Amino acid sequence: MNNKVIYRSLCEKHPEIPLFMQSWWLDAASGNNWDVIFAKIHDEIVGFFVFSFQKKLGKTIITNLPLTQFSGPFIFYPQNLSQSDIHSFENKVYINLIEQLSLKSIDFIEINCHHSFKNHQQFFWNGYKQTTKYTYILENISDREVLLKEMSYSQRGKRIKKAKDDFYFSLELSAEDFYDFYKENLKRKEKTIFYSRDYFLKLYHATKERNQGQIISIYNKEKELLAALWNIWDSEYAYNMIITSDQNKKCSESTTLLIWETLNFLKGKTKHYDFEGSMIKGVALTNQSYGATAVPYHCISKSNSLIMSIWKRLQEYKNQKNIEKTSLK
Repeated sequence: MNNKVIYRSLCEKHPEIPLFMQSWWLDAASGNNWDVIFAKIHDEIVGFFVFSFQKKLGKTIITNLPLTQFSGPFIFYPQNLSQSDIHSFENKVYINLIEQLSLKSIDFIEINCHHSFKNHQQFFWNGYKQTTKYTYILENISDREVLLKEMSYSQRGKRIKKAKDDFYFSLELSAEDFYDFYKENLKRKEKTIFYSRDYFLKLYHATKERNQGQIISIYNKEKELLAALWNIWDSEYAYNMIITSDQNKKCSESTTLLIWETLNFLKGKTKHYDFEGSMIKGVALTNQSYGATAVPYHCISKSNSLIMSIWKRLQEYKNQKNIEKTSLK
């Protein structure tokens, strides 16, 4: 039995495995171009490292694909471990995974890891570089009073309480129309989407088939589309995948109300709301204004090729623009 078959079964048994690491998501995002390795103790799987791969300049690289926010290591912790036992357990798992990775023909790796991955020391000691980034998370979205209280005054007072009667919401916007609306809004800013319509639709339909995705849109009284948001979720977290608005309408309240309505829609479906990380100052400040907490996560990388090291520098030069192309937040 190959690792993918084992992993599919593992995902069915463990819904706590984050959405972007689930086998069905990897199938939709990368087809057959993903793999997984396992760490075992006494033939029991205690951790894994899942990844997508592709070819660049004749080299094999591992990176996060578009709209796939994280990959990499994940551990199943035994219950009632002391803090020292946790570190010891993590070291055993990560050493095992790193040794297996070293046996694969990988020329370059750079991935964002899930925020539950906190101990990158074994990777550092084995030649990996690490960068800290931040995502923004609202805890316990079921408590509406607390959510409202934690928002900034401008979001809470000016935008939610005063403007709610001027808009209405819909769950009927199609994925195709959403993509076109998003594309047109970016075009007005002389930006483009760096993934295809077919790629987006494949991911969208994969989430809809599992009842783990929804587009929510907001309109004014004239029935003009103002903003729309694609959310996906698992048992623990919902993820703000794409939010886009018509800047010509100059209605700042619409996106705030859209987030508020989204949180209400997701109540009972999941526990927490992840705005998805951004190191762009304006996006970060907006996320903070909703009362979200900044949660650090690790980006780990390693290059075994001079060509790929040069390629990485070029990618870093382009990275900020690429990030900005996906955001009108």
